[in-house]
Amino acid sequence: AEAAAAPGMVALRQHVFAALDDELARPRAHGADPRTEEALRHLAGVLVHTPSVRARRLAAEGRSAAFVAALAALYGIQVEPREIDLADDATA
Repeated sequence: AEAAAAPGMVALRQHVFAALDDELARPRAHGADPRTEEALRHLAGVLVHTPSVRARRLAAEGRSAAFVAALAALYGIQVEPREIDLADDATA
């Protein structure tokens, strides 16, 4: 059941790390310290950890659609309907 959360978690990580890459492009152009980039990448990982844990828990409860809806509401991230297991959510 937890596999149902995977597409949403991947989409969230892609969203966060794409935004990070965009933001890091500017300081890189000005010779930023590589340790700064490493620290920011670590921070991004920390920030997506809790939502990932919560997504797995929701999927285990058959509520993966709730996580997908939250991604759409909070970040505008759209997860393809075929990528989530709505059958589990219908029984919850």
